[in-house]
Amino acid sequence: STLFPYTTLFRSDKLLVGTLCGVDIIDDKTGTIEHWNCSSVNPLSSNFVNSLLSKDGQIWVGTETGGITKLAPRQLQLEFFKHDAANPASLSPNAVNAMYAAPDGTLWVGTVEGGLNALAPGSRNFTHYTTANSGLPHNSVSTLAADNRGNLWIGTWGVGMAVMNLHQPGRIIPLVVDAKHQHFLNFAGALVYERTNSNQSQKYIHS
Repeated sequence: STLFPYTTLFRSDKLLVGTLCGVDIIDDKTGTIEHWNCSSVNPLSSNFVNSLLSKDGQIWVGTETGGITKLAPRQLQLEFFKHDAANPASLSPNAVNAMYAAPDGTLWVGTVEGGLNALAPGSRNFTHYTTANSGLPHNSVSTLAADNRGNLWIGTWGVGMAVMNLHQPGRIIPLVVDAKHQHFLNFAGALVYERTNSNQSQKYIHS
């Protein structure tokens, strides 16, 4: 079905799958699948879905060509965040590859060639961090992950990794790795922070 009523996401235990044809919403209890795309009553901004984020009852969908669609099912609210060439505070152009919602409510967005974007709670204006105004090693941010020390780890598609403390937004520090191993990290496709043994982990950060 392409109707996709808001009530679809009122119910818990749903798996959301981003595809080239929109979002599939799978109920693993019943085996039913509902489709959310550009043709739905509550439409996506693009059917090419790169990233999904569920946080505090809100669902964020990052797309290849349509920016971000935000759905707040319980408030019956749908919002779109897109690049506007006439508005320098809009979302950076090109694909949205990664998203992370910080504890303070800030949405961090990794884009292709547009750097790292930050959207404060209740705002529609994005702050942009790029190679020109920060320590970001490359403007294509491919993946994001937070640790339990308040750090946001940033993977790029081209020049490796960086880290930023969420209490010091914009102070992005490239991860320094010896030349022999640097090329293994240049193209980061996915990140996950393993919390079980975090107390034993060491930081290899050039400050």
